[in-house]
Amino acid sequence: MFLLAASFIVLLVGSVVGTNSSAWKNSVRKEEGLNNMHRRTKISSSPGPAGVIKPIKDLSIWIDEDQVKLFSGIQHIIIHVVANGLVMPHLLDRNMETHLPVIPPEVEEVRFKWTAGERKYRYNFYRLESHDQDLLLHPRLTIPLKGRIPKKHGEFTLRLVCTGNLTGIASFSIGLEILSRRRRLAGTPLKLRLRKDCLAYGRNPKCDRRCGGRGECDSLGRCVCGSGWGGENCSSPVCSPQCMNGGFCSSPGACDCPAGFQGPSCEGGVCTEPCLNRGECVQKDTCRCRSGYYGSRCEFSKCVVPCLNGGICRGVNRCRCEAGYAGHHCQLLLENKSQTGLCSQQSCASIKSCRQTHCSFISRRNRSERRTCKMAHCGGLFTCDVESCNRKRRSGRRGRRV
Repeated sequence: MFLLAASFIVLLVGSVVGTNSSAWKNSVRKEEGLNNMHRRTKISSSPGPAGVIKPIKDLSIWIDEDQVKLFSGIQHIIIHVVANGLVMPHLLDRNMETHLPVIPPEVEEVRFKWTAGERKYRYNFYRLESHDQDLLLHPRLTIPLKGRIPKKHGEFTLRLVCTGNLTGIASFSIGLEILSRRRRLAGTPLKLRLRKDCLAYGRNPKCDRRCGGRGECDSLGRCVCGSGWGGENCSSPVCSPQCMNGGFCSSPGACDCPAGFQGPSCEGGVCTEPCLNRGECVQKDTCRCRSGYYGSRCEFSKCVVPCLNGGICRGVNRCRCEAGYAGHHCQLLLENKSQTGLCSQQSCASIKSCRQTHCSFISRRNRSERRTCKMAHCGGLFTCDVESCNRKRRSGRRGRRV
């Protein structure tokens, strides 16, 4: 909310405070240039067209620096409405009101400072009107509506007080005329139409204001926060589950994650290079691989002989086949649904003989090397599901034991 308030104030005076550092620096340079012009330059004040005077060097109206610091956290910055007799050009944009955000509930006043300098100026707030008086009272000033702008530094406050009876957005208008020798300052009168967010309060409006509309006060004057908010004044958003991996809760239920993490609670990682073979990125640059694959990106397969016909590796030299295919490596095409792809007794005998001839010297404990040898020398015999031979052999042993 404070950032929103700061945005309102900055837009109101024709500057934009944001994450774009170059735009901000340009804004500061403009302000510094105006201040330097104020110190070093004298501008002619000869009359111009009838009813309008030329800008002069010394009239300035700006927002109180302490309030700018409160809303934006920026120190020693002067944000002008009028600087050295020049009305800020953004205020003259007819569509400015459409770009301004709604003033948040906690902003109830805007403090200004001003000085007329060497010339005499008079002001006239000819319009201070609320268009939704059930929500917002007419704006009020701490100075008379008409008068003389002081030559030395003076100040005034514009107060925006909600009724506290209803919740909603109220619109209001401000009209300001500045004159010197009965002639208007170029760019005036200023006509602004703005919007203010108002909240309904309970029996203790002062306490309810402290809760910021995100909670209500109990009988002891303490804030009872609504869902998604916590803290003494209900100003701290709450995220459940808590943000992980260094993320912070920026609004109720929403985490801002640091670089390298993502997800509702920053629980998921962001991998610079994508995980392969349907692996899942679970932490920063960390993949969780499916069974049958390994490596930092799941780029390596445990199947020495690749799975064929769309099969997926599910273990060491074990493939899960697509419908219509069978075999250790999905190399068998089943012509119909009734076909099982099982090896006949003769095929099993041929495979066994080949394995004993070429791979018997390899220890049975070294399964991976035995499989590699078997595929290299006997792969041409794998026209059926070789695993079915093992199942037949195991079932025969159980029968003999019985």
